[in-house]
Amino acid sequence: EQGSDAVKSAIDMLIKLKKLNEIRAKEKSPTISIGIGINTGSVMLGTLGVSDRLEGSVISDTVNVAARLEELTKFYKVPLLIGGDTEKSLDDNSIARREIDYIEVKGKEKKISIFEVYQWESKEIILKKDSLKALFGQSLKLYREGNYRKCLNILKKYKKQLPTDKIIDLYIKRCDDQIN
Repeated sequence: EQGSDAVKSAIDMLIKLKKLNEIRAKEKSPTISIGIGINTGSVMLGTLGVSDRLEGSVISDTVNVAARLEELTKFYKVPLLIGGDTEKSLDDNSIARREIDYIEVKGKEKKISIFEVYQWESKEIILKKDSLKALFGQSLKLYREGNYRKCLNILKKYKKQLPTDKIIDLYIKRCDDQIN
């Protein structure tokens, strides 16, 4: 499945980048961060432009969503986001991931689910996020139901166990904003 290959390639890139950044940090060089958005679907591939200025291009909703996901890596502060269709194409349980939001995308009538892939992180973080998946899922459900106080309590329990999780900080702020 192409979705699976693309996601595995992205994971590989992030693992290699993490190693490079460790070296750069030792050398006191600035570290490099990237954002990757992956989406699955049909595209139109063609040549656009006028005869002396032709360029190959890919156009479709699928491409727009992938570009939007890549943009959103900055907002969610995670380097790899995939769309729901890509997630469905991963027959592979060896790719650690979780749904983190349900968003509107320009040009799409229906909202789409977005997933963070964290398979590139350290074994400890992967195991921790996996073990906290049910708790996070519960908080997401409460948030979507508008039960912000209960959601906040669960998020605070989660944060005690994994204080570095940026997605949790985002949802804590969202709940606070809804309550106040």
